[in-house]
Amino acid sequence: MERLQAAINKARQDRGDRLTQTQARSAPKPSEDTAQNVPQRAEQSSEVSAAPVRKEADAGTWGSVAPLLARPKLLQRHRIIAFERTTDSAPYDMLRTRIVKEMNREGYRRLMVTSPTSSCGKTTTCCNLAYSLSHQDDLKTIVIEADLRRPAIAKMLGVSSGQSFYEVLDGRADFASQAKRIGNSVLMGVNFGPARSPSELLQSKRTAEVLNEIEAAFQPDLMIFDLPPLLANDDALGFTKNVDCALLMAMAERTTTADLDVCERDLASHTNVLGVVLNRCRYATSQYGYDY
Repeated sequence: MERLQAAINKARQDRGDRLTQTQARSAPKPSEDTAQNVPQRAEQSSEVSAAPVRKEADAGTWGSVAPLLARPKLLQRHRIIAFERTTDSAPYDMLRTRIVKEMNREGYRRLMVTSPTSSCGKTTTCCNLAYSLSHQDDLKTIVIEADLRRPAIAKMLGVSSGQSFYEVLDGRADFASQAKRIGNSVLMGVNFGPARSPSELLQSKRTAEVLNEIEAAFQPDLMIFDLPPLLANDDALGFTKNVDCALLMAMAERTTTADLDVCERDLASHTNVLGVVLNRCRYATSQYGYDY
């Protein structure tokens, strides 16, 4: 793990150098219109407010998205436990808070979640984060299923029909009509089947433009993307140009230190590594809880 920590420290140092250079190149000239400009994702200051000013029409835009009704038994069966506030959901609330604080501190807006291999819990974590974030009405979040090969979110959340998010990317659907809304503050973009040529679609110029259009229209505080495993294909690494940082999921007793080391170094060479989450860890005891 010393190699992992060293790699993370190096990535953070490189990240700081890149942000400093970017801000120096992109610093706007003083003008009356400067305060009205929307900060760009890769050029914004590290002192970003958790709740940026929105247009008056924004509330109507979010309200026009069809709501997703929670199905408690189905969600529990798929280990989506953060839809209600209980002691079991506390770890996801803690993860949510740490992610939000770190992203605000660094000025990040877009986060991708991936893992070395399959079955590490990245999709389950994304869904639980969506519900945990939905409890904060003043924090607008868009969660997008960017795993276009083995999509699972629609089944896990009980979304039975509709257009897939990859149809938004290739211009066949509109995000406002395709997305589902959790509460008042979270929008979900899901898929109902695999896309054709997913790697090429995720890395296309058109996808970058669509994501920018969605961000401009809905003005979310955060955008979270569920990506395929890093060691399975090139989808995740190819998509890194569209995000500010990455969260790497690992499964206890299954993910090897070697795989984790390789994936962390690959991610660090393309984007900022926000952290590593150990899933299915069995050694935690009640001393870490807070319950009566």
